Amino acid sequence: MTLIEGGGSFGIRSIIEDKDGKFWFCNTSYRYNILPTITFEQDKILINYKREKGMDGIKSPEGKDMIYFMSAIEDNKGDLWMVTYDQGVWRYDGKTITHYSVKDGSKEIKLFSIYKDNQGSLWLGTHEAGPYKFNGKSFDKFKL
Repeated sequence: MTLIEGGGSFGIRSIIEDKDGKFWFCNTSYRYNILPTITFEQDKILINYKREKGMDGIKSPEGKDMIYFMSAIEDNKGDLWMVTYDQGVWRYDGKTITHYSVKDGSKEIKLFSIYKDNQGSLWLGTHEAGPYKFNGKSFDKFKL
């Protein structure tokens, strides 16, 4: 059985464990409880898991139901931050979902990764636009 509905020819680009010990595999629709048992099937060892509902009511700016993320981190408050390639950044505190668009003027920035530094600041790695840093309300292009 595949974890990600529809297969996922894009591969698994990000895995994160939330504060409840549940795992998110590059999409917001489901999270997984990894069970402490394994199953032996012919020459394979399978990890047992239980799929649970993920985030409700999340839609991309284009109205798509499922959001796939490239990279994810947990901030100092335990909130999950998920970066999509072309749909911005999503923050999930366990109840509320907040979307952050990342733009240079009117141009939407393509994103690859999110990083939390030793001071707890959040940084974005982009496709071609350099680093961005979270200012508490939005992500700003980093300038020396």
